Amino acid sequence: MAPTTATTTTESSSPARAAVSEARRVFDSGDTRPLAARARRLRALRALIIENEAAIEAALWSDLHKGSGEAQLTEIGVTLAEIDHTLRHLRRWARSRRGPLPLALLPGRARLVPEPLGVVLVIAPWNYPVQLLLDPLAGVLAAGNTAVLKPSELAPATSALVARLVPRYFPDGAVRVVEGGVPETTELLAQRFDHIVFTGSGTVGRVVMRAAAEHLTPVTLELGGKSPVWFDDDAHLRQAARRIAWAKFTNAGQTCIAPDYVMTTPDRVPALVDALKEAVADLWGADPRTGDDYGRIVNERQFDRLVGLLEGTEVVVGGDHDRAERYIAPPWYSSRPPARALWPSGPTPPTPCCGTRSSGPSCPSSRSRRPMRPYGWSTAGTSRSPCTSSPPPPAPAASSNSGPHPARWSTAPVSSTPPRPGCPSAGSAPAASARTTASTPGAPSATSSPSCASRSPRTPCAWPSRRSPTAPRCGWSSA
Repeated sequence: MAPTTATTTTESSSPARAAVSEARRVFDSGDTRPLAARARRLRALRALIIENEAAIEAALWSDLHKGSGEAQLTEIGVTLAEIDHTLRHLRRWARSRRGPLPLALLPGRARLVPEPLGVVLVIAPWNYPVQLLLDPLAGVLAAGNTAVLKPSELAPATSALVARLVPRYFPDGAVRVVEGGVPETTELLAQRFDHIVFTGSGTVGRVVMRAAAEHLTPVTLELGGKSPVWFDDDAHLRQAARRIAWAKFTNAGQTCIAPDYVMTTPDRVPALVDALKEAVADLWGADPRTGDDYGRIVNERQFDRLVGLLEGTEVVVGGDHDRAERYIAPPWYSSRPPARALWPSGPTPPTPCCGTRSSGPSCPSSRSRRPMRPYGWSTAGTSRSPCTSSPPPPAPAASSNSGPHPARWSTAPVSSTPPRPGCPSAGSAPAASARTTASTPGAPSATSSPSCASRSPRTPCAWPSRRSPTAPRCGWSSA
């Protein structure tokens, strides 16, 4: 009797193990596979967001000082658009299709039939704690899987809200939430999943991959990187400055693809800095601290790190800070700072002078072998070639910059496409392409980079075309 009691106590004290076990039970029951069940759960996710918009906005304000407009634009609206797009195309995406056969297997026939994988773990970061948690969940549910969500402990208000709402809208246990910090995440990663979706730093990404390797679990990583801007377009100086400033300082600079540093020629620096100063004042007021639209640093640890990067540098615009409020005014450097300052996740972009009018940009060395998202403002072809990308979108007032929607790829990593049983080619069909959504939270959207190999795993080289949905698409980096 005593051993039984001890075992029960151990199991009940492990929320991670219990959540995974319940999610697997629901998946094994087959209830998540029918298209009607998938659509029902997507609508439940949509209802969770719509019916609790005010509570979500309040949680984001508490965690990151996100105003209502920014929360709608970069968190709520993006996720709702993803769900609506998925619902519209779900039936077509789940449809089986004929597959090719080699001559030796004719006159046999083969079909590619998308199948759900099972239980998927979604680990979200703190900078966009709603979008980067619920947006991948839409793809997970659309593919017929169950999910275990791990919200970031660094956004406690949002984490608590999600943990409270999910059981209400998914009472069958198809979606479970595990809160906590490093110990809880470590215990989660020790469980067997059928796929893991992680967004965050490369350091933690390595930990996730090592843990996944123990179970040979496939992983989708969205990691950080550097996003330089090259500028030599004098004719659009103010427009460029406004877009660069908006893209960088939205969410107080805590965006993975926000511009990190601006490269230009030395003679352009004074005019660009003046234009950036005007843009910041126009977007957030003369004193952003007094407004409701400028965000705050997520916690004191990140605040201290970012303030430390300001020391020993020549800040010509902004830089005022208040630890009690976790506030850092948008700063700009007039010259290239030490290499350590090229790697912040906050409102600290330098403006190094490099390159010439004829040769174009010369990117400074850093830990990143290739840029994550290079942006270019240029009228010269020689300058465009090293930073092939579209410029940051206009700073919006109420609506987001939307283009062709890549939501379909959010279901691909969490589904497989084996041939239908009985096909002559059973066991030899190609695996599903590991593609997924690159939802861009409130920052510039670049359409291409010179090489597919330079992309982040969840960042496509080019969005699918609405006019030509079957056009070739770039592959995905394994990072």
